[in-house]
Amino acid sequence: MHETINNLHTSIPLCIKKGLLGIGSGIIYLLRNHFVTGDEDEILACIDDAVFDAISNYKNDTDFDREGTLYYLRKRALNPNGENLQIKQKIKKAIVQLPDIYRQNKKKSLLQKSQMIRNRFSFKFLFRSLLQQVYTFTGLRFSISTVSFSSYSVLKKQLKEFNRQGKESPVSFPVTKLYPVYEDRYAGAGRLEFHYFYQDLHVAQRIYKNNPVRHIDIGSRINGVVACVASFREIEVYDIRPLKMPIPNVFFKQFDLMQLNEEDAESVDSISSLHVLEHFGLGRYGDPVCYDGYLLGFMNIHRMLKKRGKFYFSVPMGKQRVEFHAHRVFSLKYQSKQTHSGGIRSVLVTSR
Repeated sequence: MHETINNLHTSIPLCIKKGLLGIGSGIIYLLRNHFVTGDEDEILACIDDAVFDAISNYKNDTDFDREGTLYYLRKRALNPNGENLQIKQKIKKAIVQLPDIYRQNKKKSLLQKSQMIRNRFSFKFLFRSLLQQVYTFTGLRFSISTVSFSSYSVLKKQLKEFNRQGKESPVSFPVTKLYPVYEDRYAGAGRLEFHYFYQDLHVAQRIYKNNPVRHIDIGSRINGVVACVASFREIEVYDIRPLKMPIPNVFFKQFDLMQLNEEDAESVDSISSLHVLEHFGLGRYGDPVCYDGYLLGFMNIHRMLKKRGKFYFSVPMGKQRVEFHAHRVFSLKYQSKQTHSGGIRSVLVTSR
């Protein structure tokens, strides 16, 4: 732990969200909950010194994180194992010197600010801060019951070996900065988004097999089923959002499906819309709020299809509800009734 803290870059900002205060707060949590062992005063000495210097040299700096600093100092002041009186006095002095915190009533303001910060920086935030900041800068790797420094140690060994080989190579590739990406070492060969990946692959295979004259996708993932289909044929894509880059084999049209034009009726023999209808009318993607938006979209897709046309779609399934404004979740009973009333014989569904 000492080695990790000592190797932190001094350029890391002194703030709770993306800086030393967040790292220090995460380490305090680990120490006091016995995930790691060590002397808190010794381990956090460099962060304490940075806080003390920032307060002593404060000159109305708008970037100074007063609330984060107060949160960190309060945590340090409540150290149950702190026996260093000099450190305790410095922390107490730093709290008193914090600008504008004790403007009216020092004790009352301290309690109010501390409560506000406790609510804001919850258990979840501290762990996210720890994972995103300490892990990025130091190589800490977490599991349910263990914490190790293996990633950081491996990085140092690899860098040393890389630089050694570089001295013997005729080609110059200097290391200009550290950009550690630890998690890929433990990831599998590629990352799948579970049912999204499988449904995209399944539908693309069906489109390839059926080989429609014209296929339109409505709102599905560009890097999912659209990319799969575009690899072997042309595909039209309708979406209420703009597409800012040209993609080979993809013909894009910005379009609100809740407002169908008559010329689009019975114009296409194959349509896909994967995890899209549940969003219609909720305003999440800039569309107008419409309580029955999903129903309008479903009916208009049905109108677009030629007789005996094919429609591939998926929606979240479960207890029927709206999680506003992310998506709707459809009950199996309701969705089965809806699809059969529209003349659809089979449907691809996903659960949530």
